[in-house]
Amino acid sequence: MKKLDVKFKVLLIIFTILMVAFSQLTAAVAQNNGKQKPISIYASAFKHIPGLEKSEKNIIKSVVKALNLREKKAKYHRGTIDVIDMDGDREGDFLIVALLKKDSYGMDIVRITVSDNYRFRSIEKNYVLKYGDSSTDWLPATRACDCPDETVEILLSTCETGIPTAVAGIEYSYDVAVAAGYTAKKLLGSEENTVEIDNWLCCPNLKYWGRIGHGYTGGIVVADGNLTSAYFDSLPAGALSGKSLY
Repeated sequence: MKKLDVKFKVLLIIFTILMVAFSQLTAAVAQNNGKQKPISIYASAFKHIPGLEKSEKNIIKSVVKALNLREKKAKYHRGTIDVIDMDGDREGDFLIVALLKKDSYGMDIVRITVSDNYRFRSIEKNYVLKYGDSSTDWLPATRACDCPDETVEILLSTCETGIPTAVAGIEYSYDVAVAAGYTAKKLLGSEENTVEIDNWLCCPNLKYWGRIGHGYTGGIVVADGNLTSAYFDSLPAGALSGKSLY
């Protein structure tokens, strides 16, 4: 019983560290407001659309131009582009662009409807996500489970390596977990992507996934896409049993 109490306290400490790091991260972003920082746009890496990698550069250029992201004082730190194929023709029907604000650490969501060859048709700003607006919403209900390492008990991650306090929060939490005797793994930057998270969540011995993200309520925005509630609903029965996600 005492051993369980100790483990619970360690998890509580890690959770507290993540919350403190998040508050520091919010302050750091606010302080950086107004400084000239490059906008980094990461196109979706989903491979369910053949040839998507050939169109990525053009998609990025079009989004940057349409949303005026080349401005030196742009209010966004970075963005992700998710290409959605709804009709099954293996070509994108619309784009969901998630933009991380510099000043408030919030997210702006933009929906861009496209035609053949990703020509822009219309742009809807201040968009509210719904089912089907993320590539992960369309993953098959049953899929292969490929745990990278069954010994790992704690997963810690952030895709925001451009913000020092985000990395510091993950690194510190990792050190605390290892010192407490847990087997831990950290995912930084592009390592925190949809495929990696999908694989790690199926690990039988994983007890805890803690991350520093965006504070966005419409989903978890990782390096290459958005994990919505529909994604978690699509996981196999019992996939999250015994796991804590913060």
